[in-house]
Amino acid sequence: MNCPPIAIFASDDPLIKNERSQAVIASARKALPDAQFMIFTNSDFQTTGDANLKALENELIDPGLFGGDRIIKIYLKEMNKTAAQVLMLIAQRIRQGVVIVVDLPRIQATYAKLPAKPFQALDKKTSALKTVSEAAISFIKGRGGILEIIYPPEGDDLVRWIIERAQKQKLGCSKECAQYIAANFDGNLVSIAQTLELISMTSPNVMLTPQLLDSCASQDSRFTGFEIAEAILNGNGTRALNALNTLCQGSSALAETTAQVISQLDNALSAIVATKHSNPAGMDYRARTAFFSSLGIRSLNMQKAVTTAAFKMPDHLYDYLSEELSKASKFWSTFRFDQALQALQNMCAAVMNFDVMAFKPLRDF
Repeated sequence: MNCPPIAIFASDDPLIKNERSQAVIASARKALPDAQFMIFTNSDFQTTGDANLKALENELIDPGLFGGDRIIKIYLKEMNKTAAQVLMLIAQRIRQGVVIVVDLPRIQATYAKLPAKPFQALDKKTSALKTVSEAAISFIKGRGGILEIIYPPEGDDLVRWIIERAQKQKLGCSKECAQYIAANFDGNLVSIAQTLELISMTSPNVMLTPQLLDSCASQDSRFTGFEIAEAILNGNGTRALNALNTLCQGSSALAETTAQVISQLDNALSAIVATKHSNPAGMDYRARTAFFSSLGIRSLNMQKAVTTAAFKMPDHLYDYLSEELSKASKFWSTFRFDQALQALQNMCAAVMNFDVMAFKPLRDF
């Protein structure tokens, strides 16, 4: 077989992780053309005590007849007790004719350094999470499995990634435009890839520009999550709430998702204060671009939203949004991610419920 029997991909970036998973699955399909494809999620194993492993174990037991080939994709929320027990079962039961791909959020780098070891049952008294999870990874490596802890590209690596991604879509992209894309999308690879794909379909073989990207973003009816702050500042609470809920429902890492939104909103609210004192609407294009760049605001649409809110948003609404954002941050820091999401939802709903929030975006900018 040209692919590993077990492949674990651990990353907080869903795009790279999914593409690596798909590559292994495609290879497995060639090697096992008659294999049944199955998916297990964290909820399939969840119980109040030990993980419920019966369904997965049944698939790993060799039926001794034709039709026993399996390609199994497993989604786990974190490296917790459930994940450790699932991985230990895989290490114990993996057999010929089965390929397993495990999707995990990013885990500690020390796991990648663990040596391969032949499987041996642990003492029943051994229950420490670190001990069990490390042993499971070593045993999986001993079975010929792999573990990849994937870090998304940053800085110059991200710029190169964007240029290469654009070229795959047959789009021209300068280094400066790639830097604009990286800043405008906060390095979110999924949103970048979707935007490039959309532009490729609607305007093939073009040279990318900031204006084209902003135009595409404003016409795109899908919610990527990066318009949440913009929608709130424009008083469009319905769009903000839909974008937030869509983003969170489509993500397996609520902690990462809420942290991303909190960061964006914190940056946006801070920019409002600075804008009140500087009035960039009266600046020329170069000065205005430099001003907003210093605040981390590079999207033209977001610049307009910040300027609108700076001069039209009531002070008491700004205070309320700031309070809810502070709550979201505190909830997140204490691992109460559902409550952090609720605070963010309150922010979206606030711009619909405050009657004095009814304002129109600035016409001229």
